[in-house]
Amino acid sequence: MTGVRSTEMAHDTLAWLLDHLTETCKTVFTETPRIDREAVHLINSGFSIGAPIRREILYTLLSHSYHLSCLYETTVYQGVKTKYFYNTHPVRAGEEGRCTCGTLCEGNGTGSGVNQCKKITISPFQTGEVIIQASGLPDGTLRHIHQAMKFIQSVFVKHAAEVIRKQYVLPGADVAPAAADVDSKDSWIPHPTPRSLVVLPRSSLVDTPV
Repeated sequence: MTGVRSTEMAHDTLAWLLDHLTETCKTVFTETPRIDREAVHLINSGFSIGAPIRREILYTLLSHSYHLSCLYETTVYQGVKTKYFYNTHPVRAGEEGRCTCGTLCEGNGTGSGVNQCKKITISPFQTGEVIIQASGLPDGTLRHIHQAMKFIQSVFVKHAAEVIRKQYVLPGADVAPAAADVDSKDSWIPHPTPRSLVVLPRSSLVDTPV
C-alpha cells in the first residue's frame, strides 16, 4: 500500500480488506482468511527549508566535504540523491552518514552493529523541498530518519550563505516568513503540514541589487 500515514492506518486498512474479502469471496477460501504478517518496507518523509537552493554547490559539499555518496544528474533525477548510512555503532568525528564497516554495507541491516548499516536516501530539490526515504527499523522506531533529517538540516544552516539561492527584492520589501514569530536568529519552526521550515538570517537570503 502507498500513501499510508501511520502503522495504525495500515492495520485498519488491512482489517477492512480482510472483512470485505471474507464477506464477498466466501467460495474462494477453503478456510477463514487472516492477516499473516504486517511490515513497513519503505517510509517517505520530508520537509522544506522555505527557500530555493543551489543543487550544484550542495552536491559538491555533500560529496567532497562530507564524503557521502551522491548522485546529481538532472536528466535522470531533479534532486541531489544522497546516501546516508545510519548505525548506532560509534563513528569518528566527521564520518557521520558514512559506512565505516570493514566491508561496505548494502544498507539493509538493522542499523546497529558492524555490517548492519541502514541506508537512508536524502534528496534535496531546487525548490527547497527535501525528501527522506528509508525502510523501517526492526523496533519500529523512526530514530534513523530523525537523525538523517537533523544532519541535512545542519548542513543547510552551516552552509546557508553558499547553498541558499539569493532572492533579489525591491528596497523595502519584506521577505521574512509570516508563518510564526521567531525569537532566535536561526531556528526551525513547525509548518501546518507534516514538514518543517528553516528560518535563515535575512543576510543569507537578500542582497542589495547592483
